[in-house]
Amino acid sequence: MKSKYSIHFVLLFIVLALVVAPGCRTSPTATTSSTPEQPDDVVVTPGGYAYRANVHEQGVPDKWPPIQTVDVTLTSVNSTLQLNYRAAIDTKAGLTRNNIFRLDGASITSMFGVNAVFEPVNLPSGFEANEAQATIGPTPTAMMNIKVSPQVKPGIYTFQIRVGIGGTDYGQVTCTITVS
Repeated sequence: MKSKYSIHFVLLFIVLALVVAPGCRTSPTATTSSTPEQPDDVVVTPGGYAYRANVHEQGVPDKWPPIQTVDVTLTSVNSTLQLNYRAAIDTKAGLTRNNIFRLDGASITSMFGVNAVFEPVNLPSGFEANEAQATIGPTPTAMMNIKVSPQVKPGIYTFQIRVGIGGTDYGQVTCTITVS
């Protein structure tokens, strides 16, 4: 009578022979979880954050609609800068949307290493947003996540974003969110 150990050894030998047998190929399987992509899915490019809709690969069709941004001139006593950001965002309740702030202009090189802060002001009820920060360098960008509660009713909502650079107040810009 064979012992249970010898049966296990034979089974193990057969399994190993199948795995390492020449010409035998196995395909490992793996499962991954992913979150659904949003229309303004953000990628990190060598130049900083960018909207996926504004990042094109040669020969690859762009399945995202274009992200509309505006340029605003910011001035202080000592400098003038250009700010590029999303002034209008369309969304559904329950989503988090992104707003990327880019600074540029003739004065930018004299500000390398200075901290820029984009602070949400007077957020409507049901909205949350983080303070976005960036250290000014060749392509300074900062990203603000704007969370819209599932309870927010369809409508047009507006809030301000205070811009501070190196401790200097550059005023406020407006962001309008249309919830459908």
